[in-house]
Amino acid sequence: MARRKGMRARRKSTFKPGNKHACTPIECKDSGSAPSAIESPPITVTAYKRLTRQEYDSVVTSPVKGEHPTYHPKVANTVLLRPKQERGGSVDSVIAASACGAKTNTGYSEVEGYRLIHMATFVRAYHAAVIEHKRMNNRCGGLLVALSEFEEKWGAGVREAFGCTMCEFVSNVGALFREVKQDKPGRNPADINVGLQLALHNTSLSSTGARKFLGCLSVPGPSMSALQRSANTFGPKMEAENEKDMAEKRGVVKDTLELRGRPRDTPIYAEYDRQYNNPLRNARKRTPFAPATQSRDVIVENTTPNKYVISFNHTNKLCALGDAKRRRGEKVLCPGHEGCSANVPPDHNMGDEESGGATCARKLLEGDNPIAVEFLTTDADGKAARGFGRVMDSTGSVKTENLLDGTHLTRSLCRALTGAKLSNGVFPVKTAARRQQLQKRFAEDLSNRVQAEIDACREQKEYKEAEVERAIAKCIDCIMTCYTGDHSRCTQESFVCQRASPYRFPYLPRIAKGSLTFTESDRATLKRIVTVRTSRKVLRSTRFATSTQKAESVNSAFKMTNPKGSATFSRNSRHRDHSAIHSVNNGPGESIARKMSAVGLKLSKGSAFMLKEMQKKHNYDKARRKTIAYRTRRAHLREKRYRLHSRKNGGISASVYRTDQLLHDHGYACRQQGVAPAASRDQQSEDESKPW
Repeated sequence: MARRKGMRARRKSTFKPGNKHACTPIECKDSGSAPSAIESPPITVTAYKRLTRQEYDSVVTSPVKGEHPTYHPKVANTVLLRPKQERGGSVDSVIAASACGAKTNTGYSEVEGYRLIHMATFVRAYHAAVIEHKRMNNRCGGLLVALSEFEEKWGAGVREAFGCTMCEFVSNVGALFREVKQDKPGRNPADINVGLQLALHNTSLSSTGARKFLGCLSVPGPSMSALQRSANTFGPKMEAENEKDMAEKRGVVKDTLELRGRPRDTPIYAEYDRQYNNPLRNARKRTPFAPATQSRDVIVENTTPNKYVISFNHTNKLCALGDAKRRRGEKVLCPGHEGCSANVPPDHNMGDEESGGATCARKLLEGDNPIAVEFLTTDADGKAARGFGRVMDSTGSVKTENLLDGTHLTRSLCRALTGAKLSNGVFPVKTAARRQQLQKRFAEDLSNRVQAEIDACREQKEYKEAEVERAIAKCIDCIMTCYTGDHSRCTQESFVCQRASPYRFPYLPRIAKGSLTFTESDRATLKRIVTVRTSRKVLRSTRFATSTQKAESVNSAFKMTNPKGSATFSRNSRHRDHSAIHSVNNGPGESIARKMSAVGLKLSKGSAFMLKEMQKKHNYDKARRKTIAYRTRRAHLREKRYRLHSRKNGGISASVYRTDQLLHDHGYACRQQGVAPAASRDQQSEDESKPW
């Protein structure tokens, strides 16, 4: 390298050890001003210290603003020298002792920790090294070990060389993994790397989480760039496999229609739901657009009991590659450039469910095994059915009708009842805080009571809508009377509160069961709110008792395959979503087996047994949740939790203070006074308050 001009002259004038500084301190002469009342004592330097950058910053900086004591060179007795630079920080001193293995007689280090290897390949490679060692030096009694100096990483796989601990024998470096053959040119990927990406696409672990997981197991993990490259290679295969599987599920739906004696092209029932990666609320001061950057639209069929996902649309406006190109000065627009992961422009309205519904409809009509939808169930706060129906109507095959989910309507009714303005004498409590708490519980109980009445009425009337509408109209007044304790009309007009099985008011505390008092104004207000749920239009939109629960359960699967807060997964989020849908449609065990077959991986005997057990448990849990015993037990546990809440919050369960209340609440004091304990009195009063 050429020497820079003038370097020799500057080198002669540099400061050398032992030289004294040319500058001398300037003495301030007396200018006639009065001396200071308080003179600071001279500073005595006691030590010179050179800290690390992290230690230095913790001394000279403070998170507290304003006048506060921090390090000052004119005050402190210790002079801090320029901080020393540490490449790995404090972790170097921790791992220095355990970073390398034991030394052999030849000076090489033995490999420490664990490795992910293919067992059969390792045995053959080690046996070949032993044979070669015996051929070269038959008298050597050393042990062959893996040498860290010759170790080569290939993602999560390794290539090792074996060396003798006594002589200088070193075998050839060989791979301890198998390769997955590909049709394109280039080096084939290791099967362990493909399997690692398959595992990441079936769990919520990110690349950083995978490296932490392997690090805790003392396994050298792949680099972030290697994980990203393998994810980019594996992701499109996962998407193609799921699209193929959804087409097969649409074929299963057509086969089911044919077995039921209907044409294969009969329009079906379906449900729709959309999920965002960020909540749409609390977006002020952050962005003028909708805060979500990704959305997921799901269509689930309602023909088979399994309710397969038959269409999926992923909307994404994130593109890390485009941002990097624009930072370099290139003029690119997203979407459109090569390698772009976004499919909508940055100014796209992510809250537009109408476009998402239209895209799902086009995929249903244009993909393999096309299928039409006649009834689409959605929640009441979206416009997806409008875009979905427009695309279906354009084909001329069917006109899609929008149905509503009863669960969402029940929640809306509960919110309306919570905010209703009722008189102060409705609830048997005195303070406004207690009335507000009790009204929330009353809103939950009444909204679920209305839904239970509708479901029971449809079962009894065999889903004849004209009879259901007339019966529900009479039932509203009966419900109001039932909450006041008068059950004279329940036998004739109610479908839930009967003499054999009276309504238990599961969400109300004991003090409010059958003891509410409604004025005429209160009855009119409650009837006006409840009539919105029981109107003819709403009852007709829920006449098939369909819901969006299956489509919403897929959202939980998305959370299982995407890390929490995965708003920055610009490229691979879509692939992980397809993996989640594949697992929902086939079950976890069968889904993993199908994915491994699609990417060319082979199952071992132990892995096959584990996947069978996983699928068996999944099918058992799925069937158990549908049983009456399971649902009844959940209802009883919910009622028990509400009773526990009423008992803990005395402001709801007790309206007034009883004389000697503290005395009578303890069993020992009651026995001394000859009075029944509080629990016995409560049970007796509850038995006396039963309507029948």
